[in-house]
Amino acid sequence: MEVLIVDDLEHSRVSLARIVAHFGCVPVEALGAKDAIEILARRPEIGVVLLRSRKSAVNGYNLLSEMKSRPKPPKVVVVGKEEDMPSMLKMLAEGADEYIIKPYDSEAIARKMRSVGACC
Repeated sequence: MEVLIVDDLEHSRVSLARIVAHFGCVPVEALGAKDAIEILARRPEIGVVLLRSRKSAVNGYNLLSEMKSRPKPPKVVVVGKEEDMPSMLKMLAEGADEYIIKPYDSEAIARKMRSVGACC
């Protein structure tokens, strides 16, 4: 299964990509919402999106809304820090399927990925 990782921080994308690949999924990286929309248009088979959340995640909300409006929307796992919890809760209320709090470890990510029916 392909997993789209949406995060503007390269070190975060690379870290998540390594973990996702370790558990048998194919990581695909996006720098932000615009990049993610373009990738999803070209690769509708992507089944899960790891979406970074922030306190002011306007682009994240827009991306979530766009993804959930698709005929076969991907599962969305929101990733953020404890301080981003209000944003993550809002994204969960608006259709995200799961969340991961940073700092995370590979087993926590595997559990969340399994809970949305992904690899691992």
